[in-house]
Amino acid sequence: MTTKVTMPQLGESVVEGTIGNWLVEEGQRVEKDQPLVEILTDKADNELPAPVAGVVTSIAARTDDIVAVGGEICTIDEAAEASAPAPAAAAPAPSAGTGEVATVTMPALGESVVEGTVGSWLVKAGDAVSVDQPLVEILTDKADNELPSPHAGVVTRLLAQTDDVVAVGGPLCEIAVGAPAGAAAPAPAAVAAPSAAAGSE
Repeated sequence: MTTKVTMPQLGESVVEGTIGNWLVEEGQRVEKDQPLVEILTDKADNELPAPVAGVVTSIAARTDDIVAVGGEICTIDEAAEASAPAPAAAAPAPSAGTGEVATVTMPALGESVVEGTVGSWLVKAGDAVSVDQPLVEILTDKADNELPSPHAGVVTRLLAQTDDVVAVGGPLCEIAVGAPAGAAAPAPAAVAAPSAAAGSE
């Protein structure tokens, strides 16, 4: 069964929404309520959850497209198999992941907010994270927020430190998408003391 995902009504007077960042891609399997895409309106920014579990078979709206309420955003096939191998099938090559390293950036946390301060990191290099797992606390003059991970994978590098002020769009960390825990951990874990373990012999 194919389910059409449409632009929801995000407020009484809201008649359309703008597509922000896609959090999934065509061919990817998603779970029910997993965030699919960011929807931006003049009232608020929202993450649109998947109404069903299945495989994203087509993406009808791209980043920055304006879609009327009820307009098609993507389709999910509940019976389809994901185009990528299932985790069990990928086990013989655990270090591969998807090969993609995604940079997580400072989000716009309000209309007039142009930067945020990095609070406490909730993960470290080498940690495996799931989609929506909190990565770091972001502090602004409006509010304090926990930034959720847009990807499942392994944190390879922290690009900003506690108390750093980062502009909207600035890099915070990198995630090896789909990589199993430990695959990318050794290099970043050694950053604190790059020569201590390596070179006496």
